[in-house]
Amino acid sequence: MYIINLNPKQSERRAVSHLTRLSETDFLPNFILSNEVKKYQQEISSIIQDYKLKFLVDTKNFSKNELPDLIQYINSVSSNISLVYNLDNLSNNTAVSDFLKISLTELNPIVSNWLVSDSQDIPQNIIFDFGYISKMPTIEDINKVSGAIRRLNTKNIIISSGAVPDVVPVKREENYSLQRYEKLLFNELQTLTHKKLIYSDYGTIHPLPMGKGFTATVQIKYTTSDNYIFVRNGQFRGNYKLFPVANEICKHPIFDENHCWGEQLIQEIHVTGNNQGNPSIWVSIGLNHHIQLCIDETR
Repeated sequence: MYIINLNPKQSERRAVSHLTRLSETDFLPNFILSNEVKKYQQEISSIIQDYKLKFLVDTKNFSKNELPDLIQYINSVSSNISLVYNLDNLSNNTAVSDFLKISLTELNPIVSNWLVSDSQDIPQNIIFDFGYISKMPTIEDINKVSGAIRRLNTKNIIISSGAVPDVVPVKREENYSLQRYEKLLFNELQTLTHKKLIYSDYGTIHPLPMGKGFTATVQIKYTTSDNYIFVRNGQFRGNYKLFPVANEICKHPIFDENHCWGEQLIQEIHVTGNNQGNPSIWVSIGLNHHIQLCIDETR
């Protein structure tokens, strides 16, 4: 099982809409919604249109008082949605299929004890979310989470984090490589327990909300078993060229145009030499490949 945290933007919905060879035991997207009524209704409607299998709705932006209206709306449009609660808005009538997300900063001895003492009243699925990690977390933080895991024998445990930065420390014309710290963290925690953990990340997207007004770069973020490779070719403007990016990715040893929709498009750009798409499409290409790779890794 692989769980990805996404925003309901078109680029991210497009990436999941083109996934193939899927089942609900392989993959769950978790969409982080706005708490504005009209906006989240449109977001849910768009997700349902683009993705036909079960998905999660993350309620991190909702207060406890705002949840009843959200739940009522969800129940009116789909039976294929489960909720991801947080400690501040957790309800007393959660379903077995729901999730509870706990951030690293929230996990303390009081919370850890409460998870055990009130185990019957909380969701079956517990997400420990490290948030954005620019390097491997400290051994103290790893031990804090592994200690909590050992006490939750009857729960499904998900380990979530995101390593992709919002800005990379090189020029727009330069490529950049970054270790998949999320995977390293997950593997480290897995060695500390006999329980099978569930892997989760934020894909090729920075986990924190990004400000508006940034200038786009001609790039595709290509995920390998160990790294994120930012293949780049300058600023996105009138005379941009994408096919050098596609050409370079096609040379990578793991590249396979039959692997996923994203790599099919990369191959098409490589063969035709055309500048296809825009920054939104390029996000979808990289994210679609990343998701399919993670599904393959966690099967």
